[in-house]
Amino acid sequence: MAEPTEPTSPGDLVRTAVQRPVTVLVGVVLVIMFGALSIADLPIQLTPDVTVPTMTINTRWPGASPQEVEAEILEEQEDALKAVPGLVKMESEARPDEARLTLEFEVGTDLDEALVRVSNRLTQVPDYPAAAREPVVSAASNSGPPLAVITIRSPTGEPVGQYRTWVEQEIIPRLERIPGVASIMHLGGRDSRIHVDFDMAALASRRITVQQVAARIGAELRDVSGGDLDIGKRRYLVRTPVAPEVPQQLERIVIGAGPEGTPILLGDVATVRPGLRDATDVAFSDDRPSMVLLLFREAGTNVLEVSQEVREVVAELDQTRFAPEGLEMELVSDQVGYITGALELVRSNLLIGAALAIVVLLLFLRSIAASAVISVAIPVCVLGTALGMALMGRTINVVSLAGTAFAVGMVVDNSIVALENIDTWRSRGVGAAEAAYRGVKEVWGALLASTVTTAAVFLPIIGWQDEVGELLRDVAVSIALAVGVSLLVSVLVIPSFSAKLLRSRAAGDAATGGLGAAVRRGIGRQVGWLVRSWWRGLLVATAAVAGAVVLAVALLPAMEYLPTGNRNLIFGILLPPPGYSPAELDDIGRDVQGQMAAHTGVDEGGVPAIERSFFVGSPNQVIFGVIAEQDERVGELVPFVRQAGGQAPGTFAFASQASLFGRQIGSGRAVEVEISGSDLAAVIGLGGRLMGAISQAVPGAQVRPIPSLDLGAPELHAIPRRDDTAGLGVSGAELGLVVDAYVDGAIVGELGPQGEPKIDVALRA
Repeated sequence: MAEPTEPTSPGDLVRTAVQRPVTVLVGVVLVIMFGALSIADLPIQLTPDVTVPTMTINTRWPGASPQEVEAEILEEQEDALKAVPGLVKMESEARPDEARLTLEFEVGTDLDEALVRVSNRLTQVPDYPAAAREPVVSAASNSGPPLAVITIRSPTGEPVGQYRTWVEQEIIPRLERIPGVASIMHLGGRDSRIHVDFDMAALASRRITVQQVAARIGAELRDVSGGDLDIGKRRYLVRTPVAPEVPQQLERIVIGAGPEGTPILLGDVATVRPGLRDATDVAFSDDRPSMVLLLFREAGTNVLEVSQEVREVVAELDQTRFAPEGLEMELVSDQVGYITGALELVRSNLLIGAALAIVVLLLFLRSIAASAVISVAIPVCVLGTALGMALMGRTINVVSLAGTAFAVGMVVDNSIVALENIDTWRSRGVGAAEAAYRGVKEVWGALLASTVTTAAVFLPIIGWQDEVGELLRDVAVSIALAVGVSLLVSVLVIPSFSAKLLRSRAAGDAATGGLGAAVRRGIGRQVGWLVRSWWRGLLVATAAVAGAVVLAVALLPAMEYLPTGNRNLIFGILLPPPGYSPAELDDIGRDVQGQMAAHTGVDEGGVPAIERSFFVGSPNQVIFGVIAEQDERVGELVPFVRQAGGQAPGTFAFASQASLFGRQIGSGRAVEVEISGSDLAAVIGLGGRLMGAISQAVPGAQVRPIPSLDLGAPELHAIPRRDDTAGLGVSGAELGLVVDAYVDGAIVGELGPQGEPKIDVALRA
């Protein structure tokens, strides 16, 4: 092999690559090997994680109205949390039985540290109502699309609501143990309770108040510690285990004494029985009563791996736990099929692009060896990009794969320039090794400048900290890495392989012939014609710019922030009037599901055939939707879903295809307008006017108020007559307890065997 004779320079790396082809080959093999391993280990998901640091605080208060929740819980929590460092936005929502507070932090905030700070701040809340649960703080957000939708139902269509507590205690913990599952939302069913149904006449005849009964039950449901006792050489812990473990033991509780000191037992004035709480929400699946579980994933997890394990666990639970109970558990929807299809489409486009690039190289270079040398750049750059993305903690998704596909055509540019200059030196009669060295050494500076300018366009995107930066970062990372690796390939791999694989040629022997030579001669004649007259060049440049502008204006597509995608899932959202009872929602659900069932497997009336449907919700909001039998026709179901949900009087229905990039169910192509103020009535009035104005100004727009534009659910107030209650010695708290017991059942404690989950004990009239 002829040795390069040029003096040392920055091209020494090129000379080393030419002289040590085995070392270069080993490097290429290592990049391919570790790149392939990185692809196997990289998390796979549909889209990049748009990580807005968010935290939710849920506080349960059974039986409370939204106004009570706001006054007693939310206002206190807001005062305690408003000074948390890094807090950008705080949203609160008061619902019946529940307070929900959402905290949004600055991008880059350490959520673990913020979680500690928020928990510490919550301890400063002075007091919570007696029946309120402890607040639950979670850094796992349920705002994104669910990872999977699971239904639990009876094959015969029988109600399954009585299994809710069993599902929460036995099934949901098993699903939550799946790595990558962040949280689970449970819809449908009725919680188990122990009902203590008292006889008011029996209490009155024994001169026992409801307050006394509640206090005695609450006291008996708690074991009492007696401290420590030293006996001889041992110290004993003293306990008084008085808490009953089964409902029948409650009837033996002494709640008072008769005139002659005879004990009055709870069983004398009340009946203790297992029961169910009144329904608070409804759920249907394919026109059958159901319970629905929505699974949400942790950020950065491999969606395909998590979904596969979810499928395996669901199949196992269906056979081992639900089949013996006469129930079935089924995975209705997940993202596996859509992600697999989308990724496979991008992968196939990437391979087709690479194949077309190789074909073009063969047409113009007319040399299999030269085309093979350049073709090496494609797999090396793609796998090197995967290795870099793994080191940077990125994921495989449609955006990163699209960036890699874009880069396939770019990564061969540097190699073509290097190989063309090598060929120029070979055509002068220089040996293959020296031609490889001289050819790359001569252009490596230009290659570096070209690579830096290309990467410089995308590198600023990596530093963006907003939502756009999160979405486009993978494109920037993949393209910047690909062109960076292509520079190394062009100055190290191309000369090394060229020196070994390309034969030496006689002087004047051109590499390209036929089509390549004809194109070269044609371009040369045109360039010569242009440069001979300055006005020709100016005229051609002006025409090119004008033509580009005209084409850009004529072919400019409709502007859109983000594409919707084509996922086979239509979401509908129904806003019922305030105060709708669960029974009324049940009727609406049966009607909507009946309309869906009429088109299940039937393609008629312009409505595509439906494969699956569901309907879940509460008096605040209902979510329903369908899956089409034909993926490509799912968009045609949007008008049908909207019409099916909006037929109930006083309801608002909205429907849209599940968004590729939506952060919330039904979002993705939405503009949010927030209205705030101290006067709730004024805010609601302004919201109504704005909703009407937008509907008129933007025909076809679906305007959805969150929450409903109403002052709240209708209420009945039990207003005490102060003189009468004072004369009877009844306090306001005792009167409220009696009303609660008569209406929904007052929660007085929890009952259950030691070491097992406990259920509520409700005192009812």
